[in-house]
Amino acid sequence: MRLKNWLAVSGYIVAASLTTGIASASQTTFLYQGSGASTPASQGWLFPVTIGASAISVAGATTLDTTSNFSLEDGYSNTNPLSLDLVNSSFPTLNPSDGFTVSFDVQLNSESHTVGQTVNSNRAGFDVIVLGDDAKGVELGFWGDDVWTQNANFTHGEDDVFNTESSSHHYDLTIQGTSYTLSADGSPILTGSTRDYSAEGVPYTLSNYIFIGDDTTEAEASETFSTLSVTVPEPTTAMGILIFGAAIITRRRAH
Repeated sequence: MRLKNWLAVSGYIVAASLTTGIASASQTTFLYQGSGASTPASQGWLFPVTIGASAISVAGATTLDTTSNFSLEDGYSNTNPLSLDLVNSSFPTLNPSDGFTVSFDVQLNSESHTVGQTVNSNRAGFDVIVLGDDAKGVELGFWGDDVWTQNANFTHGEDDVFNTESSSHHYDLTIQGTSYTLSADGSPILTGSTRDYSAEGVPYTLSNYIFIGDDTTEAEASETFSTLSVTVPEPTTAMGILIFGAAIITRRRAH
């Protein structure tokens, strides 16, 4: 193959890699990795957000329990609720345009959203909130037999029947553009559009925000989670491909 033809083909390959290489090269940051009795707050990424409850970390996992009283709240956030600053300034940017994934391993031990004789179908004792750098995202509610999405007005959105108590499941919540997909153990179980909850005030006005736990006084749960991580595209890989592509194009023009 003549050099100019080889360079032309190579330029095409590099251009194609721009659309595939960025997506395949990624950077994962573990906010919590269960290890012995290590707590999520001790690993430098998360802040305990509790009202009258406490977490127990043992055997490589942390159990949150608010089942003794509906008024209890318990969980972890990547943001200090007092200062509203990130716990760790190195927290990656959650850019929906680039796409990102929040992953966690959790098992519900029990959950109730019945207060007295009233079943509240708009609340869950275990929630995961993820907001991108545009302060839009999704809040997921977990029941023992169902996973669902909070609408912007905090009513029950799309849901899927799923046994969250059978064992610990690995969940991947991916946000790309204005859509989200939740997978459990590698299989998609829930998908829809991201929401704008900002009308409800803090923390829903924050950007790059994550919460895991019980954030309501209208439901209760016990859950055990062992990992929490964030995966974003690796920016240096994209830049490297661009530089390499530019070099090839320059050489093509010189021949």
